[in-house]
Amino acid sequence: MESDPDLAVRLRNRMDSSKAAVLCGDAAALELPDSMFDNAVCFMMLHHVTPAARQDRLFAEMMRVLRPGGIFAGADSPSGLLLSALHLFDKVSMIDPRSLRIRLTAAGFESVQVDVIRYAFRFRACKPLRHRGANGWRRVLRRSGGHQP
Repeated sequence: MESDPDLAVRLRNRMDSSKAAVLCGDAAALELPDSMFDNAVCFMMLHHVTPAARQDRLFAEMMRVLRPGGIFAGADSPSGLLLSALHLFDKVSMIDPRSLRIRLTAAGFESVQVDVIRYAFRFRACKPLRHRGANGWRRVLRRSGGHQP
Protein backbone atom coordinates (compact mmCIF):
# COMPACT_ATOMS: atom_id res chain seq x y z
CA MET A 1 0.00 0.00 0.00
CA GLU A 2 1.46 3.32 -1.08
CA SER A 3 -0.33 6.59 -0.34
CA ASP A 4 1.43 8.62 -3.04
CA PRO A 5 -0.03 7.91 -6.53
CA ASP A 6 3.23 8.75 -8.37
CA LEU A 7 5.28 6.49 -6.11
CA ALA A 8 2.69 3.71 -6.47
CA VAL A 9 3.10 3.82 -10.27
CA ARG A 10 6.89 3.74 -9.97
CA LEU A 11 6.69 0.79 -7.57
CA ARG A 12 4.31 -1.12 -9.88
CA ASN A 13 6.77 -0.65 -12.73
CA ARG A 14 9.60 -2.08 -10.63
CA MET A 15 7.71 -5.01 -9.06
CA ASP A 16 6.98 -8.46 -10.42
CA SER A 17 3.17 -8.35 -10.44
CA SER A 18 2.98 -12.14 -10.11
CA LYS A 19 4.58 -11.87 -6.64
CA ALA A 20 3.15 -8.64 -5.22
CA ALA A 21 0.47 -6.07 -5.94
CA VAL A 22 1.10 -2.39 -5.29
CA LEU A 23 -2.07 -0.62 -4.20
CA CYS A 24 -2.54 3.11 -3.84
CA GLY A 25 -4.56 4.30 -0.89
CA ASP A 26 -4.73 5.07 2.80
CA ALA A 27 -3.58 2.22 5.05
CA ALA A 28 -5.70 3.68 7.86
CA ALA A 29 -8.87 3.34 5.74
CA LEU A 30 -8.43 0.33 3.47
CA GLU A 31 -11.05 -0.44 0.87
CA LEU A 32 -10.41 -4.17 1.17
CA PRO A 33 -12.49 -7.05 2.54
CA ASP A 34 -12.12 -8.36 6.08
CA SER A 35 -9.68 -11.23 6.72
CA MET A 36 -8.01 -10.88 3.32
CA PHE A 37 -4.34 -11.33 4.30
CA ASP A 38 -2.33 -13.96 6.14
CA ASN A 39 0.26 -11.38 7.22
CA ALA A 40 0.96 -7.65 6.97
CA VAL A 41 4.24 -5.75 7.32
CA CYS A 42 5.33 -2.14 7.44
CA PHE A 43 8.89 -0.90 7.49
CA MET A 44 10.15 2.55 8.44
CA MET A 45 6.91 4.31 7.55
CA LEU A 46 4.67 4.50 10.63
CA HIS A 47 6.16 7.83 11.70
CA HIS A 48 4.83 9.30 8.42
CA VAL A 49 1.27 8.40 9.44
CA THR A 50 0.03 11.49 11.27
CA PRO A 51 -1.37 12.12 13.82
CA ALA A 52 -1.02 9.28 16.36
CA ALA A 53 -4.79 8.67 16.25
CA ARG A 54 -4.44 7.83 12.55
CA GLN A 55 -1.69 5.35 13.44
CA ASP A 56 -4.16 3.71 15.80
CA ARG A 57 -6.72 3.52 12.95
CA LEU A 58 -4.01 1.87 10.82
CA PHE A 59 -3.47 -0.73 13.59
CA ALA A 60 -7.24 -1.36 13.69
CA GLU A 61 -7.31 -1.75 9.89
CA MET A 62 -4.46 -4.28 10.01
CA MET A 63 -6.44 -6.20 12.62
CA ARG A 64 -9.51 -6.14 10.36
CA VAL A 65 -7.83 -7.27 7.14
CA LEU A 66 -5.74 -10.03 8.73
CA ARG A 67 -7.09 -13.55 8.94
CA PRO A 68 -7.31 -15.13 12.41
CA GLY A 69 -3.79 -16.06 13.50
CA GLY A 70 -2.29 -13.53 11.08
CA ILE A 71 0.88 -11.64 11.96
CA PHE A 72 1.37 -7.88 11.80
CA ALA A 73 5.08 -7.03 11.91
CA GLY A 74 7.34 -4.13 11.14
CA ALA A 75 10.11 -1.80 12.14
CA ASP A 76 10.53 1.93 12.55
CA SER A 77 12.84 4.49 14.08
CA PRO A 78 12.35 5.92 17.54
CA SER A 79 12.53 9.68 17.85
CA GLY A 80 15.96 11.20 18.10
CA LEU A 81 18.13 14.03 16.83
CA LEU A 82 19.20 12.23 13.64
CA LEU A 83 15.66 11.33 12.63
CA SER A 84 14.43 14.81 13.50
CA ALA A 85 17.13 16.32 11.26
CA LEU A 86 16.27 13.95 8.39
CA HIS A 87 12.59 14.90 8.65
CA LEU A 88 13.02 18.59 9.37
CA PHE A 89 10.39 19.68 6.83
CA ASP A 90 8.23 16.52 6.88
CA LYS A 91 5.04 15.88 8.77
CA VAL A 92 5.84 13.11 11.25
CA SER A 93 4.32 11.58 14.35
CA MET A 94 7.05 9.64 16.06
CA ILE A 95 6.19 6.36 17.73
CA ASP A 96 7.29 5.73 21.28
CA PRO A 97 8.21 2.03 21.25
CA ARG A 98 7.44 1.88 24.99
CA SER A 99 3.74 2.53 24.25
CA LEU A 100 3.47 0.40 21.11
CA ARG A 101 2.61 -2.82 22.97
CA ILE A 102 -0.33 -1.05 24.67
CA ARG A 103 -1.54 0.49 21.42
CA LEU A 104 -1.40 -2.78 19.46
CA THR A 105 -3.14 -4.63 22.29
CA ALA A 106 -5.85 -1.94 22.33
CA ALA A 107 -6.37 -2.62 18.60
CA GLY A 108 -7.06 -6.27 19.47
CA PHE A 109 -3.68 -7.90 18.85
CA GLU A 110 -2.15 -10.42 21.21
CA SER A 111 1.33 -11.86 21.76
CA VAL A 112 2.77 -8.41 21.05
CA GLN A 113 6.56 -8.20 21.04
CA VAL A 114 8.53 -4.97 20.72
CA ASP A 115 12.33 -5.05 20.56
CA VAL A 116 14.33 -1.82 20.74
CA ILE A 117 17.87 -1.37 19.56
CA ARG A 118 19.84 1.85 19.36
CA TYR A 119 18.51 3.23 16.05
CA ALA A 120 15.34 1.23 15.49
CA PHE A 121 12.63 -0.91 16.97
CA ARG A 122 10.79 -3.89 15.57
CA PHE A 123 7.43 -5.32 16.50
CA ARG A 124 5.35 -8.42 15.96
CA ALA A 125 1.71 -8.93 16.91
CA CYS A 126 -0.82 -11.67 16.24
CA LYS A 127 -4.52 -11.49 15.45
CA PRO A 128 -6.22 -13.88 17.87
CA LEU A 129 -7.77 -17.13 16.69
CA ARG A 130 -10.70 -16.28 18.93
CA HIS A 131 -12.66 -13.05 19.13
CA ARG A 132 -14.40 -11.61 22.17
CA GLY A 133 -17.88 -10.60 21.13
CA ALA A 134 -20.99 -9.55 23.01
CA ASN A 135 -21.68 -13.20 23.92
CA GLY A 136 -18.16 -13.97 25.14
CA TRP A 137 -15.31 -15.75 23.34
CA ARG A 138 -16.06 -17.50 20.07
CA ARG A 139 -13.89 -19.08 17.46
CA VAL A 140 -13.25 -16.85 14.45
CA LEU A 141 -13.97 -18.84 11.31
CA ARG A 142 -11.82 -18.69 8.21
CA ARG A 143 -13.52 -18.01 4.89
CA SER A 144 -12.78 -21.58 3.83
CA GLY A 145 -15.47 -22.77 6.21
CA GLY A 146 -15.38 -24.73 9.38
CA HIS A 147 -17.58 -25.04 12.40
CA GLN A 148 -18.03 -23.15 15.61
CA PRO A 149 -17.39 -25.14 18.80
